[in-house]
Amino acid sequence: MDSLKDAAMEKLYKEVFPFVARTIARLGGDLDTAKDMFHDALIIYIEKQRGKTTSISLSPAAYIA
Repeated sequence: MDSLKDAAMEKLYKEVFPFVARTIARLGGDLDTAKDMFHDALIIYIEKQRGKTTSISLSPAAYIA
């Protein structure tokens, strides 16, 4: 199961991070800022999914981006 989760995270990172990085760059940020923001959003998403504190009807990519 962990390998499935790892593969899903890797896929999400490959698909969504470039968009986040471009958006942050357009707003004047750098790569480190983009990484920080992506990881923060990913952690928030995972916590909400695990805690079932809110209903997230968006795809993970849409929520994070």
